[in-house]
Amino acid sequence: MKVGDLVKVAIDAGKVPGALTAMKKFARLERECGGEIGIIIKEHLINSVTVRFNNGNVRVVDKNHLEIINER
Repeated sequence: MKVGDLVKVAIDAGKVPGALTAMKKFARLERECGGEIGIIIKEHLINSVTVRFNNGNVRVVDKNHLEIINER
């Protein structure tokens, strides 16, 4: 994944940490941005990117929880 790629949130239940706070975080991310397509606007050092979604939300999301729709 790189800047300019189109992505969507694809949370796999097997990759979600077991803490209740994490479960709530991923449920909120799915609710707010689940059906939206976003564009990667910034890559971070390790394994996360900043994504701007069609509905105006800007979120930092782990790459493991994104699916590439179209590569730049």
